[in-house]
Amino acid sequence: MALCVGGELMSSRILTSDERELLIQLARGHTIASLIAGSNKRAIEKKLGSIYRKLGVASMVEAVAQGFVFGIITKEDVPPKAFVSRQGAYRNMTPRERDVLSWKATGLDSRAIAEKLGISRSTVDVYLHTVRHKFGVDTDQEAIALAKLNKLLNEEICSY
Repeated sequence: MALCVGGELMSSRILTSDERELLIQLARGHTIASLIAGSNKRAIEKKLGSIYRKLGVASMVEAVAQGFVFGIITKEDVPPKAFVSRQGAYRNMTPRERDVLSWKATGLDSRAIAEKLGISRSTVDVYLHTVRHKFGVDTDQEAIALAKLNKLLNEEICSY
């Protein structure tokens, strides 16, 4: 299954069913501490380490974002209330912000995006910052995951 992010294939990032279930629990808002309570701490930490390695991330938030990006978890796996609060931000995304984020989702850096769009690198960085702020996330990958989940990426660019 080809993906929009960096052209990688999902098959290189397969999680076990237990790891996927843990990732879904994290996406639903459970904290690591709440998951460890009443469970084997070492086993949970081992699964988290495996998830982080397989997804190439260093935090729970990044793991959840990548889970959405790679289609490991879907909107159906997570209660709708997790997405309702950001619907206004999604609607307010400008066409230029959508294009910049879509190019970022293909793996281009800010310099390459600036060249493609005929704007400065700092302008690209401002667009990315604005999108992260609107979505209430800290990283471009999280913004890409939410945009993908809500079908906001420009498909023409992502299939480029």
